[in-house]
Amino acid sequence: MSEFQKLLTDVKNALERTAEPRHHAHGAPVIVPMTEVARRAELGSKFVRELQAVGGQVIEVGSEIEAVEKIVELALRIGVRSAVSAEPITEELTAVDAELQKHGMTVIRTDPVSRDDFAQMRARLARADLGIVEADYAIAATGTIAQIATASRPRLASLLPPASVIVMHVDRIVPDLAALVRTVGPERISENPMVLITGPSRTADIEKRIVLGVHGPKDLYVILIWPKDE
Repeated sequence: MSEFQKLLTDVKNALERTAEPRHHAHGAPVIVPMTEVARRAELGSKFVRELQAVGGQVIEVGSEIEAVEKIVELALRIGVRSAVSAEPITEELTAVDAELQKHGMTVIRTDPVSRDDFAQMRARLARADLGIVEADYAIAATGTIAQIATASRPRLASLLPPASVIVMHVDRIVPDLAALVRTVGPERISENPMVLITGPSRTADIEKRIVLGVHGPKDLYVILIWPKDE
């Protein structure tokens, strides 16, 4: 074998060794486990990217108190006169009603009503400038928000007002729709309707052009709460 051929062989062997996957002592590939914090960061970041890609606006905060402050700031900025406030899941978020009222805004609570009073409640919700709802879950893969409707947290609260604020805890973000169904469970889904919201309302029914706000909110704001230590 000539020196040149020997050189080519050495280079070929070196490249083949570099291309081989690294293994530990027993020959299996090394799998680095993902920590809970890293997993949460991955899901949260993907959710934000996907939501922004469909026109949603994200405000990231570090606590429920900061979330209340951001809701009030946003309401003042967009000129809200009346807001629909659905019953929150997190107790600390109940403070938003009083804070909005301090600034002269009318707050409409979505308390359970009788069938006879439902039409009147629907009309009041339709006249409101802003809807405020805390989401049950969200889907990272599509930037989708999931709201499980109840008598005190009706679907109309996030569908009728022209602008919608949805508060979301990063710990409630799941990877995809299948994970959401497993997490919620078929029994709960069958008992309570679930609203899936992916960005502001949009339609292409009119001359095949995208128009926002025809069948729901034109503006969607998500306040994403991260743990304080992150």
